[in-house]
Amino acid sequence: MKYSSSGLGLIAITVLLVVVAAVMICGVYFLNAFEAKGGSLSTTSGPCSALGVAISPQTESENNLSSFPVKSLCVVNPQNAGVISGFVYVASTHSEQVQGFQDVQSFGNCNGNATESEPCIGMIFATSSAQNLCFWMHNTLIPLQQVWVSSSSIVVDIHEATPNSNSEVCHSAQFVFETFPSAQISIGDRVAVDNLTR
Repeated sequence: MKYSSSGLGLIAITVLLVVVAAVMICGVYFLNAFEAKGGSLSTTSGPCSALGVAISPQTESENNLSSFPVKSLCVVNPQNAGVISGFVYVASTHSEQVQGFQDVQSFGNCNGNATESEPCIGMIFATSSAQNLCFWMHNTLIPLQQVWVSSSSIVVDIHEATPNSNSEVCHSAQFVFETFPSAQISIGDRVAVDNLTR
């Protein structure tokens, strides 16, 4: 089958408009969620995926994460404009990256920021530039989906990680997002994190 150039142009414009609309939706939710109120976050409803997770109080094991910064994160699928959004812990220092989700039994409530509409959906590991990033699941009790993200915010690789596995998985990226295995994320999706700097 042969496509006419005008047909392809129309399809490309349609896909571009869908992606722009989805990114704008995420931006509006980020702005609402980070409205300044003495440094605390306001809660807003948002386009969260059906990850099947409940907001749980921070348990003693999640208190290992109490010093981690928390940011809003959004994943947009450019094919169907699907959006996953919520709060994540940010691991940008060496000690935070070594700790990760070790000895933790759930994501908790992202240090009190999570709501029913904007749950705690994982952790993002941030490095200063793209490099070979290797991850394992040593002393990690919960199953995770590990998502490698390029410096241009594109998902480049995904791995379903098994708890307590000492096998390393390595890919070139600048960020790695660890989330629920049930999160519907695909290679090529775009990831946005509110004010993420390294």
